[in-house]
Amino acid sequence: MKGEEELEGHEVRVLLVLDAFDIGGTETHVLSLAKELIKQGSSVFVTGDPGPLENQFKKLSCEIYIDKTNKQKLENWIRINKINVIHAHLQDSGIVAVQLSKKLNIPLIYTFHGIFYNLEETKELFKQCSIKPTLISVSEPVQHHLKQNGIFTVFIPNGIDMKLFRR
Repeated sequence: MKGEEELEGHEVRVLLVLDAFDIGGTETHVLSLAKELIKQGSSVFVTGDPGPLENQFKKLSCEIYIDKTNKQKLENWIRINKINVIHAHLQDSGIVAVQLSKKLNIPLIYTFHGIFYNLEETKELFKQCSIKPTLISVSEPVQHHLKQNGIFTVFIPNGIDMKLFRR
């Protein structure tokens, strides 16, 4: 099984999975994440339905795959590009990400951006994973809400430099 120790010393080739290239907090978070991952030397690939933020991703040195509905073509694209991490952010695209992670035996990262997720469906979804997913929350209230519902996450603040801004 692939895990963090297997990725160590290898190039990180991450697929960021969005519902769509819309303009919103989650999407701009993913855009910032893509920029930082590229800056740190990772290869970044992004998939989502068409939307207004798509052009901003095209300006980065990452590849974009638009048609998530054709799962066989998406799987082939993932294999061709040797993607070794899948990172999803929302419930609908999370379903696709979990299916791909399981079928292709690729580690999954899932970020919670709020308290709007159907947590029972999400828990059931993660039970399908063959590799335990890494779960992230973007704020302390989100992390607390998830913990109260039996979902334990790593807290990575959404766009806040914790070295500069502390309580």
